Amino acid sequence: MFSGRGKKILKKLMGLNDTVHRTALAFALGIFIGLSPLLGLQTLLALFIAFAFKLNRAAVLVGTLVNNPWTIPLIYPAEFLLGASLLGSARHTLSGLKWGSFFSPSAFEQIKSILLPLFVGYIPVGIGIAIGAYFITFRLIFSYRRRASLAESSTQHPGAGSSS
Repeated sequence: MFSGRGKKILKKLMGLNDTVHRTALAFALGIFIGLSPLLGLQTLLALFIAFAFKLNRAAVLVGTLVNNPWTIPLIYPAEFLLGASLLGSARHTLSGLKWGSFFSPSAFEQIKSILLPLFVGYIPVGIGIAIGAYFITFRLIFSYRRRASLAESSTQHPGAGSSS
């Protein structure tokens, strides 16, 4: 399907020159970053961390795609509710917000009442989902590479292992 330069690019994007652990770790880290409430900054943060730790940039960026218009309505409320529960404060609710007063002097307090529980809830949700994603991704990549290796060895040595 791909040849020459195309294969090199595909291998780099898929992390085939990297260990299974590092590729799965890069993807899980991308998911952790993608779940953060830093909407709009996740890609920049993911790229910065990928470059800083020499991780597979494609795997990290693909992981950040967990946060998208279809998942945001599930992720952020879950993080907010968990964070509000962990903070144990009844004042951290969305029902008490005065949407018309976001441009008033009390706006900072209202924004803080949303962001604090969101960030507090993000940590356990992000860690839990990223750990699960690491193990799933590790297993998928490991299985894929094993199948690819077996397929490659069978094409290089046709008839090997078969009895006559």
